[in-house]
Amino acid sequence: MTPRTFLAMALGLLLSISAHPGRAAPLTNECRVPDPMLSDDSRLPATGRALARAQDIQVIVLGGGGTQGMGGSGLSAAWPTKFSTALAEALGRKVEVINLGRRRQIATEVLQRLDQDVIALKPTLVVWETGTVDAARGIEPEEFSRALARGVRLMQRAGIDVVLVDPQFVGATQPLLNMAPFVEAMRQVSTKDQLVKFDRYDIMRHWLEVGFIRQLGLSREAMVQENDKVFDCVGKLLAQLVARQAAASRPQ
Repeated sequence: MTPRTFLAMALGLLLSISAHPGRAAPLTNECRVPDPMLSDDSRLPATGRALARAQDIQVIVLGGGGTQGMGGSGLSAAWPTKFSTALAEALGRKVEVINLGRRRQIATEVLQRLDQDVIALKPTLVVWETGTVDAARGIEPEEFSRALARGVRLMQRAGIDVVLVDPQFVGATQPLLNMAPFVEAMRQVSTKDQLVKFDRYDIMRHWLEVGFIRQLGLSREAMVQENDKVFDCVGKLLAQLVARQAAASRPQ
């Protein structure tokens, strides 16, 4: 099996999750997760200052196919779109979200784009979804960790807040992809650099365990609906986390 074929198979399996069509509504009980999964003591100083000064907030999203709604009904259903709406509502002000996600890019390839595509725009906040493609392409976790840490520090030195979003949890991929080292690498980088991290991996595993999502025996239509629902919930939960940490970061 070629690396390209393996990547296509692995990423295809990652999209085989289930739920009902998402709506731009408040969190449902099903979307909710145990409080510890959204507990974070890290701060978002640039976002907190923007709130205190009543400034608009610009967010750049980096990531892979999920940022483009891959596997769902399209870009309008992707989690960055849901996140944008929910964050503006939570903060009560204009939020501009620029989605710069690209399919199948590893962390080192994203790192090469940062100066021109991200830092030059001087955003308030960057949300970086990563880890899945690195695992699928056989990148060593240490190499991934180095690229991630370097990218984070480049953005922090430019005065940009960074939030990390770790990989999806999909049980069907566990025999093919060992996500655990990449999830752990992201945890270590977020701890060392005091970053807010959205624990999507653990959240989706929780949803699977409680029966909120199903991963096997679904038609194509059902899988699209499932992905839309998960995108919807992820966007809203992420907005909840960012809004809370931004409010806690306002200068006194």
